[in-house]
Amino acid sequence: MPTAEMIVQGLKERTPPVIVAERYGCIRVSPGIFTTDADVDALIGGLGELIAAFAVGSPSPSPHRSRM
Repeated sequence: MPTAEMIVQGLKERTPPVIVAERYGCIRVSPGIFTTDADVDALIGGLGELIAAFAVGSPSPSPHRSRM
């Protein structure tokens, strides 16, 4: 699974870029009044593409997650 930093960088490199931030190992998304449906679609699409790209060849889930 990609780290938050990897996802932030990947979103920044998209065209047009999706601007988010990494905070304490998480992804910070801060939509505002001028955020459009297209902006939200770009974020969701970008996240899906990045996670799918990193999932290929991922042998196991992150050891930092608890299993309940």
